[in-house]
Amino acid sequence: MASNTAPGTTGTDFTPSRALEMGKSMGREHKTVVVASSAGNDCATIKDAMTSGLLSTGCAVLDAGVVPMPAATFASDASECTIYISGTPGDPVSVLGRDGSLLRVADDRQDRKKEGPLPDYKGVGQVRLVDDAVRRYVAKAARTHPDKIDAPVILDCGCGCTSACGPALLSEIGADVTTVNAHGGVPRVSSEVGKEDVTVLKSMIGRDAGSIGVAFNGDGTKLALVDEGGGFVDPEHVLALIMLYLRPSKVVVPVNASAVVDDAFHGLIGEGVSSHPMFNGEGRKIIRSRDALASVTEALLESGADLGMLRDGTLILPRVSMCPDAVNEAAILTRMSAENSIRNLLASFPRYAVLSDRMHYAGNREMFSRKFAEKLSAIEGADVSSIDGWRVDMESGWFSVAWNKNDRECIDMSAESRDKAYAVGMMELAKSIVRDSL
Repeated sequence: MASNTAPGTTGTDFTPSRALEMGKSMGREHKTVVVASSAGNDCATIKDAMTSGLLSTGCAVLDAGVVPMPAATFASDASECTIYISGTPGDPVSVLGRDGSLLRVADDRQDRKKEGPLPDYKGVGQVRLVDDAVRRYVAKAARTHPDKIDAPVILDCGCGCTSACGPALLSEIGADVTTVNAHGGVPRVSSEVGKEDVTVLKSMIGRDAGSIGVAFNGDGTKLALVDEGGGFVDPEHVLALIMLYLRPSKVVVPVNASAVVDDAFHGLIGEGVSSHPMFNGEGRKIIRSRDALASVTEALLESGADLGMLRDGTLILPRVSMCPDAVNEAAILTRMSAENSIRNLLASFPRYAVLSDRMHYAGNREMFSRKFAEKLSAIEGADVSSIDGWRVDMESGWFSVAWNKNDRECIDMSAESRDKAYAVGMMELAKSIVRDSL
């Protein structure tokens, strides 16, 4: 993605001094910790400072080196948690549980509360290098793909840490892999990956008909997909493809996810798609959450759902790990492309009418919310989710009402349906209910 930071650097204010203090804080809580990082140019410095802080408390450190985030938690069964230095702006350092779930991100205030005496030199911890995290991850992920496939794929690893296991996993399941930027150079460190990052893939696909292309972000948690015709695939369409192919029984999706995701889950689109169900298909259910990793992870742990998704295309497959995993997501999409034309399947997706509007309200929010919820309960056949506002699923679409995040006196409304007239009707219904609740 476009950035105003220097190539290959984190562009954050997470300094070695902050890493040292966080290491001390974490070391006081844990006896054994895995430390790993992406390939950002300054990640090594942050990791060294973090390691020094951990060791100063007597904590044992298992250094997994430069690996993607989804592979880092496979470094050791003995560790209590994994500290991953991605170097990405916003979340430069993350702490993951043994199952790969996000426990926390770096927080100065939280770390400074845990000060205390440190042991003398005899009590300093030790570092042990662990070099089989990628091997263990690839072995676990490959077991979710028991049958070998015969499909071409072009992987753009962004000169980053996914070079270590992206090609390895795809080759392990039988794919014909062509790599680009799977070597040293200026790494892609952004947490995002999108249209701006697939130019090379699109040009290569033009010379290699029938192949899909995948570009990874800096830490292996997100991907960008290019279909066999060189077209960039919208992230929510990527999620719809995975729904159609894996046929999950229960899935966690953001409350503001597009109708295409719901329609794919219910089998209302993608007629004739060749699928590879990984789940038993019983008790099928969509579970709503906020569009945030922590919220999706929490819902996954509570519900035991098969998959977790974010609107940006992030996928969590608990069967392998609770960590977002773009590498295995690439394997799933490549397997799907062996049995289906991704381009033709996307072309069959219907177009959706999406409407939006806004109303001003400076009154009592609590009173409005109570009235609005009462009126929603009177809508026959509606499925209401009250997360960050209200989402109302109806027979042929859905509408939402929520407080504007930037203006406390504005109420945002949106509606989506395959039928534009139906979308207009839902929007009018939403406006009417809002007016009656003011």
